Amino acid sequence: MINNYTAHQPVLFDEVISSIKDNLSDDYKMAFDFTFGGGGHSFGLLENFPTLNLISFDQDPEALENGWRNIAAKNLGERIKLLSGNFSQFDNVLRENQITSNPDVILMDLGVSSHHFDSPGRGFSFRFDAPLDMRMDFLKGQTAADIINSFSAEELKRIFIDFGEIYNSEALIERIMIKRQASPILTTFDLKELVYQTWAPKKGVKIDPCTQVFQALRMEVNQELKVIEEVIKKAARVIRPNGIIMAITFHSIEDRTVKNLFKELEEGETPFQIVTKKPIIPSEQEISNNKRSRSAKLRVIKRVSEKKKKNKYHQFSRKE
Repeated sequence: MINNYTAHQPVLFDEVISSIKDNLSDDYKMAFDFTFGGGGHSFGLLENFPTLNLISFDQDPEALENGWRNIAAKNLGERIKLLSGNFSQFDNVLRENQITSNPDVILMDLGVSSHHFDSPGRGFSFRFDAPLDMRMDFLKGQTAADIINSFSAEELKRIFIDFGEIYNSEALIERIMIKRQASPILTTFDLKELVYQTWAPKKGVKIDPCTQVFQALRMEVNQELKVIEEVIKKAARVIRPNGIIMAITFHSIEDRTVKNLFKELEEGETPFQIVTKKPIIPSEQEISNNKRSRSAKLRVIKRVSEKKKKNKYHQFSRKE
């Protein structure tokens, strides 16, 4: 199962490299990759920028074991440190490892890795009958089964609306309540059966009715929006002047969150400038090669030397 990480395809890789080259001078020294995963982005950054050193983070024990082994095999231990921990707590992780560093580049790939979807035992995918888990760090925290079997109807409705944009979940929640009174909902197929009883799959419709349900539960289990908000605010405090923060998202809820947080940074006291007025999306060729990249979006914001004035007459504007 660990070896699956070696086949990882980093999404929007060429666009990430171009964003660095277009927005930074040649004196960059340090980058943070907040989501090591299979190491595609991390190893690619080191290959494309020979003077760059890298600190990467991951909370998945399998990703960490695979990553440490690959770093040793590639003899890259002098240039990259792979640290264990949720990237929302990267400042604490650095402190625990007695590392003081301010990066020129911060990259966060906020999607779930292909490894997670393709690992039957992790419970991320409704393609496999497996324990309903969905934890990024499978050693701690509540599972999706814990949530489905203990949360109230109102709490479940909130989750499905906020994280799945499902506005007609009442019938599904009623089935969940009835089912769990008889016996616990413990597997992905237990939940899948309830979803299909509520919304039968239709021919010609690309999106399976389970997709948004499983997404909503996964985001609740891993507190994904809270993590995004925490990490972007912390990233803004440590990025060097003229450095860039890049975020790759995979669905509208994540992208909207990143867009709004970047806008808040641009309007705040510290000088930031949004580089991507519209998100960068994969090329047709990349989508053809990697269908899971089709929903990816890249947004970039830069720490600048001074705030951009709204217009050239800004200093003469009349105050009410």
